[in-house]
This record gives sequence, structure tokens and C-alpha cells, in this order.
Amino acid sequence: MRPLITLCYGISLLSLSGCGGSGDLPELGLVTGVVTLDGEPLANATVLFHPTDGGTRGGAGKTDENGAYELMYNRSTAGTAIGECEVYITTYSDEVYDESGEKLIEEERPELVSADFNDNTTLTANVELGKNVFDFEVSRRE
Repeated sequence: MRPLITLCYGISLLSLSGCGGSGDLPELGLVTGVVTLDGEPLANATVLFHPTDGGTRGGAGKTDENGAYELMYNRSTAGTAIGECEVYITTYSDEVYDESGEKLIEEERPELVSADFNDNTTLTANVELGKNVFDFEVSRRE
């Protein structure tokens, strides 16, 4: 299932690095929150919201040193599509390149988070219009 997470992560990065125009955006909900790993803030993790309807693009964000994240629909627009979403939280990364060949991720990082929150995610969130706060407590990969 690792390829699925890598693919989702790469697509999210590409969509964030794409054109910044707002164009025809779907209805978006603003999403923020905090991710903790075994009770401690999880820094430098990727949080992906993937709509279960399959018809809209989701949002992605990166946690800071306090575990806080904000989802971005694209480079210049905060939020994610409203509705039910599967949530993926991962620390894994490998080399990812954009369509011009520019490297977007400099180094490989191991997965610290249990597969229950990424490869075999059990996390969901119902995003509504306006502000949404979703905090997630994840456990360490064994």
C-alpha cells in the first residue's frame, strides 16, 4: 500500500505547486488541527484529506514543530473540498519530482506512524463549510 501513500503525497505536492489561480473552485472548508504521536506533537508529517466521493481533489498540509497543520487546496487557496474524507497521516517520503523534473523532496524519511493512519487508514473527517478543527492522535509504527 506504500505506493498509494506515495502517489497521494506526490499528487498533493504537484497540485500545491501548480498554478495558483483560484479558477473554478469547489466549495471548501478551512481545516486546521494538531497531530500527536503517542501524546507528543508530530513535526514534519504530511496530512492528506481525500474526499470519498472520488470526484473532487482534497487538501494537504504539513505539520510544524508543534504538530499543527493547515490544509491547502492549492498553493494559494486554503481548505479542502467539503464532505466526507479519508484522512492519511504519514512521515514517509521518498524523492518526488514535479513535471519539470525539479525535486520537491530532498531526502527519504522513514514512516513513524502506524499503518492504521496511512496505508490502511481508519481515519475519516466530515468537512463542512467554514472553519473545521480536526485533531488526530496517532500511534507509532511497530
